[in-house]
Amino acid sequence: MIRKGHIATVLVLCGLSAMLGYRVARMGPPDPSGIVAHWAAVYAEETGRADLHCAGRPQGDGYVITCGTGAARVDYVTDAYGGLVARRDGGRDG
Repeated sequence: MIRKGHIATVLVLCGLSAMLGYRVARMGPPDPSGIVAHWAAVYAEETGRADLHCAGRPQGDGYVITCGTGAARVDYVTDAYGGLVARRDGGRDG
């Protein structure tokens, strides 16, 4: 036998599922400047340097964030969401 409490519970769960689906559907990749800022902070923590110069550029489905110069240069290769795919020291390509 179906009770009114069961129907109310099912309706509440359907409403929550719909709201969650709507919010997830509106989510997209993060802002590229936020990705660059994150990896600049990682570089600063790794090297202890305060004079940061980091730049990002799109590559494929993600980004390459380059920090530092010369031997201290590090390239962080990320996916579209900012997750690390590869790290290249000294600015080596590949």
